[in-house]
Amino acid sequence: MSARRSLRRLHVWLGFLVGLPMVFWTVSGLWMVARPIEEVRGTALRTAPAELVLPTAIVPPPAAAPLRALVLLPLSSRRRLP
Repeated sequence: MSARRSLRRLHVWLGFLVGLPMVFWTVSGLWMVARPIEEVRGTALRTAPAELVLPTAIVPPPAAAPLRALVLLPLSSRRRLP
């Protein structure tokens, strides 16, 4: 196969690879322009979120427990200096 024929074949395949998504993008854009804006936005599909009902009251964990553990940690140097 000659180099010229190979380049021509590569050019055609690259054209398809780039051209087809561009055609789909253009057609979908024209379709969105032709539809009513309310349908495009999807406002009819939106619903209000349901209210979250918890079975019991939320109780935060005690904040002092982790701090007490940190206070009791001994800090010492591991490197012995002369």
